[in-house]
Order: sequence, then C-alpha cells, then structure tokens
Amino acid sequence: MSIRHKLYKSILSRKTKRGTTDKTSRDNIRQREIHDLLKSQHDMSLDSIKIPEHLIHKYLFMKNYEDVHIDGVKVLDVTNEGEGLAIIPRQRYDSDASENDFTVVAIPKTVPGDIVTVSLRRHHMFFAEAELILVSRKSRKQSRRNDRLVVCKHFSKCSGCQLQMLSYEDQLQFKKRTIEKAYRYFFPQIFDNLPPNFAEVMPSPMQFAYRTKLTPHAQIPKDLKSEDLPLPVGFLDVRAMQPVVDVDSCAVASPEINMALPKEKVRFNQDLEGLIDGSKKKVDPTFVLRLSIRIDHNTGEFEDVCLTKRKNVVTEKVDEYVFQLEANEFFQNNRSILPILLDYIKCNVKSIDYNYIVDAYCGCGFLGIGLSSTLPDEGKLFGIEIALKAIKYAAHNAKINGLHIPTKAVFVEGNSDEMFKMKEFAECGAVGEEALVLMNPSRKGSTPAFMKQLLEFRPKAIVYISCNPFTQARDLADFEALQRRSTTKYRIKALTGFDFYPQTKHVESVAILELIE
Repeated sequence: MSIRHKLYKSILSRKTKRGTTDKTSRDNIRQREIHDLLKSQHDMSLDSIKIPEHLIHKYLFMKNYEDVHIDGVKVLDVTNEGEGLAIIPRQRYDSDASENDFTVVAIPKTVPGDIVTVSLRRHHMFFAEAELILVSRKSRKQSRRNDRLVVCKHFSKCSGCQLQMLSYEDQLQFKKRTIEKAYRYFFPQIFDNLPPNFAEVMPSPMQFAYRTKLTPHAQIPKDLKSEDLPLPVGFLDVRAMQPVVDVDSCAVASPEINMALPKEKVRFNQDLEGLIDGSKKKVDPTFVLRLSIRIDHNTGEFEDVCLTKRKNVVTEKVDEYVFQLEANEFFQNNRSILPILLDYIKCNVKSIDYNYIVDAYCGCGFLGIGLSSTLPDEGKLFGIEIALKAIKYAAHNAKINGLHIPTKAVFVEGNSDEMFKMKEFAECGAVGEEALVLMNPSRKGSTPAFMKQLLEFRPKAIVYISCNPFTQARDLADFEALQRRSTTKYRIKALTGFDFYPQTKHVESVAILELIE
C-alpha cells in the first residue's frame, strides 16, 4: 500500500477533536444540519450527495485548488459553526458525475441568500469544504449580509470571528436559532412545554473591544533560519493547512491587549534569534495576553493593564466582587456581561429558599462567590473543581470577598461525578431540600453519572450554564429520562442565551430548573 493511500485511509477514519462517537460531536451535528438542508430541498436524499472515493482522494492531494472555481453558488442555510451551506450539481466540476449527483459545500464567512464564487477544497463523505472567493452584487436584495459592518481587515481570512458581516440583531437571531437547533436535535420533548422567551439571547453591552484574554500563536519551523524572521503571529486561517494569519490587533480584544500585542511580537522574534544562535533553548509559540486591573491601595483607584506572563496573577472585578487567578487559567472573557448574568440568575431564584449553594465545576469560584450574597447568614457555599490550581484560587477568592473558610465556604479538589459521595461534601452539611446547585461544565458537558446523582440529591433548583447548547440539551434530556423512573420531577423555568462573544458563532446557554414539590 502506497504512503499516499495509507494517508488517505488514515484521514478517512480520523475522528474530530471532540470525537465522532458522541452524538453531539461536530461531525454528527454537521451531518444533521446537512440532513435538514436536504429535507428543505424537496426531500433530497443523502445518497444523492454522497461523495465518491475518487473525488475525496483527488481533493485530498490536490496541489492547486485555485483551478476549481465555481460561480453563481447560492447559499441556502448556515451551520451552527457559522458556515454557509450550498448545493451544487456535481457535473459542474466532475465529468464522471450524473445529472442526479450533487455536492453540499460548506463556505465560511457566508450567510443565506449570498450568491458567491467559491474554490472547492477538501472533500468528505457528505460535504466539501470551499473557500469564498467573491460575493456577487446580485445577492444584495436577498441576503442579510452587510460588508460595511466589517471592521477587521483580517476578517476574510481569520477564523476567530464568523459574523461581522451581520447586524448585531441578526447575530443574536443566529445564536437563538443555534440554541433552538440544539434542543430540537437532542431534547425535542421540551418543545411541547416551552418556557416563556425560550432561547432569547441577552445582548452584550460591548460588541467590540470586549475580550479580556487573547492567545495568538505562531508556527515555528524545525529548520528555522534568520531569513524566516519575523514569523507571523496571529490566528488560524479559515482555510485548512494555511499559514497563521498575522495580526497586529484584534477588533474584539480590549485596547490594552491590542497595545501590548505588537510589542510581544517583537519580543517573540527577538527570542527566535536567540533560538537560532543557540543562546536560547526553547521559545513558546503561544502567547497569553490577559487584561487585569491594577489597584492603587492608597486611593482605591484602579486601571486596566495587560499582563503577558502565564503565571502573572490577574485581578478581575465583577460588581462588588474581586477575583484573582493566574493569567493562563480560565475566567469568562467578556467582563461587561457578567453582572447581567448574575442579575439574571438572582432574579430567577429569588422565590426559592435555600441555605446552601453547591457549585459544581466551580473553577476559581466566580459563580458561587458572585451569588453568595443570596445566602442567608447561616448559609454556606460548597465548590468542587478538578484542577488543583483553580481550587486554590477559589478558596483565596472566597477569603478576599469576606467568606470565611470553612464556616461560610468550602472548596475541594475533585471530580464532580464523585462529589455527592465525598466526605468533605457530607461534612459541609448541604442537603438537597435546602440547596441551589450551579453547573458550569466544559464544552463536552456533564455526564449521566453526575445527572443521576444530582436527581438523587434533589436540590430545590439547578442553574446549568453551558458554552455548548448541544451538550447542555443532551444532558437535560438524560436528566428528563432519569426523572421518568423517579418520583422526583423538575421543570425548566427559563432557558436563555447570553452573547458572551459578539461577532463569533459562540453562545452561552443558561437553563434554570426548579423542583416540582
């Protein structure tokens, strides 16, 4: 078997970063979106768009994609990833195809109604990647696109933002549809009993210059030479296998970060000179630029500064609360919307009496500490996090915000799946009928094991915050299935989106569940 054929077979079988065995994986969701598109087009079948192996092989090893341009392509739909979907007759570029063969193409930086010229790139089993070459003026009347809204000169190539060509109102509608799609795919039962304003998305107070953390990077070649310098520093290109898009500023990053980035690029390339002459043994190709507040303890005044070292201690202020963590650790990157999130949760749980807040996946303690003012004087906060460094900062943050440890707050290192069995949890005294549980897991969501124990714990209310509505919908569907075999029942009181990342495809989804007594 040739090396090329082995590579071809390897790529065909390769799984995505999130894996294809999970029904909420990127590949599986895209296939469902393609199925929706086909159904809308007079019930076209998957067989009619399945791409033959010879085409997959051809485009995998093609050296000059620019030779395959197709014009007059109309974008019909958009994926949750912010890529436009179109259907083209395969005969337009493959002489072996029949008139009944079509190709679904995924086109970054496009929206429904766009009429575009594309360059075809890598092919997969049910779709082909494409590069946007040109948007025709003919699409102006039928597309929501407005390129005058684009403020970043790197937008066409940089993979960081997907939606700058849309009005902010249209961006919020896109994110609302993403949440609706997630629940339609993975928790369809909810549509029989929707809470008021289901999936409405709370806007961000800032649509640009809001990011408090930026992580640009470079690609250092193994045979680095002086003539290669300066290396580009920036973000991934929307086209696979392309060099990093070199950026000197980012439209969604804070001004302080944008002021620091050019200096860091100069410092980085000077370090690379040391790598070449042997005076340096290692240079980190990934940057960490983090906004922090610097407080004058004599006057109480503070200013924003940009920190650039991974172990620098960042100080964040949200409402009256102050949080500290290392620059490389996780904290929500849009400071402006966090007070709105806390107010929303407080408003939705104000009618519920609880003496304990149980903060699963607590990180550095933001949610639990930010909501601790809702506890009665005898109340207590319990937090758990698998990352030791984060849990140390959570305990530190509790102290600097006036929560005495261990009488008022307890933070422990551990897996949330084991939380309800832990000695520390039993010792904190939390009981379900007096508890509010907070959940804020990573993109992969929670687990059936945790949801089962959560149901058995029987808290008064649950707040589930997710950066991935698809895994959130899956988890709440699992929770609903568990309830069918139990006498304990919950209802979804509210489900709302929050636009933590304007100009991008990302949306935060907040579900609030309350126990039915």
